[in-house]
Amino acid sequence: MFAKLARLNIEPSGPASDAEFLRRVTIDTTGGLPSPEEVRRFLADAGPDKRERKIDDLLNHPLHAAVWATKFLDVTAANVDAMDGPPELRAKKARMWHEWFRRRVAANVGYDQVVRGVLTATSRDGRGVREWIAVEAATDQASRGGFDESYAKRESLDLFWRRFEGEEFVSLEKLTELAATAFLGVRVECAQCHKHPFDRWTQADYRGFANVFAPVRFEGSPEVVAATAEMLEARRKLPKDQAGPPLPRMREVYVSAKPRRLPHPDTGGVLPPKALGGPELAADGDPRVALFEWMTRPDNPYFARSFVNRVWAHYFGVGLVDPVDDLSPNNPPSHPKLLDDLAAEFVRSGYDLRRLERLILSSRAYQLSSTPTDTNRRDRTNFARSYPRPLMAEAVLDVLNDAVGAKEEFGDDAPPGSRAVEVATNRVRADHAARVFRVFGRPARASTCDCERASGPALPQTLFLMADPALLKKLSGGRLAKLLADGTSDANAVDELFLAALSRPPDEAEKRAALARVDAAPDRAAGLTDVLWALVNTREFILNH
Repeated sequence: MFAKLARLNIEPSGPASDAEFLRRVTIDTTGGLPSPEEVRRFLADAGPDKRERKIDDLLNHPLHAAVWATKFLDVTAANVDAMDGPPELRAKKARMWHEWFRRRVAANVGYDQVVRGVLTATSRDGRGVREWIAVEAATDQASRGGFDESYAKRESLDLFWRRFEGEEFVSLEKLTELAATAFLGVRVECAQCHKHPFDRWTQADYRGFANVFAPVRFEGSPEVVAATAEMLEARRKLPKDQAGPPLPRMREVYVSAKPRRLPHPDTGGVLPPKALGGPELAADGDPRVALFEWMTRPDNPYFARSFVNRVWAHYFGVGLVDPVDDLSPNNPPSHPKLLDDLAAEFVRSGYDLRRLERLILSSRAYQLSSTPTDTNRRDRTNFARSYPRPLMAEAVLDVLNDAVGAKEEFGDDAPPGSRAVEVATNRVRADHAARVFRVFGRPARASTCDCERASGPALPQTLFLMADPALLKKLSGGRLAKLLADGTSDANAVDELFLAALSRPPDEAEKRAALARVDAAPDRAAGLTDVLWALVNTREFILNH
């Protein structure tokens, strides 16, 4: 990467300061800010390996797994509007989806095994039909009473396949396009109707790939219908106090012997299941298993590279291939050898996400300063410096609350005490949180395109930070109220507010200006509130750099 910069006569920026690095890596890995105490400790630490130790601490932080679970929900389109079941329970199903991913990221389960659990999922997970019905009924009852965490222990994520369009099981085409973007980083939607104009994919390629998923159904299978009828008949013979809770409507994700295959576009004949750019797959049994085996071959051109590219994009704000879900000959990587080397290392490590993240976070590239040089000021693709970039909408809410010392209430959408990166549903009912998510671009997860999450600045974001009533009310409470109650001096209070909001102490000019504002205000509370309001309205605060 740096050899390319030399060829282009672009001078990279110097290393980020400790304060800049700490703020950047904490937001990226946990979605929140370091506390003032954490900033002080890190700046005072003279150990030569303190950045490596901090990286390890953050990668093991519980919120790190929550950040990636939220990203996986975006990638796998966890949209409550497409879920089955009563609308009032769908936020809890989204929470189950989130916890399934979060549990695996926290345990550092190999990415290949995470994808296996999604791609080849069935509802029964190898259980007998009666045992599964009992487990499903118990899960339904538990979710009605609160947030049930038992679903995360399942081997597979059958929620990924439990989708509806209106009253019908989701179309085969939608599943095809979602699987292609989510697990291969490839867009195939254009090939549904004609030869892709900018890629290699034909209608036959599209339909062959779609037929991999043709046997997957979500409905009452014949076995489940028969077993449910028998169980209901047996319950009718029991006294009411022994019958137990009512059974929910039983539908399962299963592999049907009657697939809904798409025919060959030219001949109308049978088109066997086929991997994208890969071999034909056996049509009997579950073709998804054969697809997974092809995807995880070391020489697969998409699987490892697409996920490595997503991880890189998360930490740098732009992928080596951008957009991240458009790997194609027409959209080559900016640094092909770097992408290939990272993907090869990812495969060698057993698809170890944490090892990949540690490699990226410890790199010179990630730890460059955001301060531009004369030659890299306009650079946007060669990673000559750290690019200031917008925060995830969830991180915006958590960062704001960290700065002002407040907590968010999400009502029935999340357990008490949750942070924004732990909120699973894409339809948040709490007014303030919903407003933040909408203004700062949280996706509806209704599309297969990664572009659905807005990443650019917009005027409503500036207006929100300047004038949102709920935010203005928070400014004078929490951290500031405690500083005033503790009798903290103006100078120390200003230091604390800078550390809380910007993760660094003020320089001399900033401190003089802040203290002058406090002196000019009607009272200390109003003056310090003005200082905190000014800090959260800076680009330095609302961008990660």
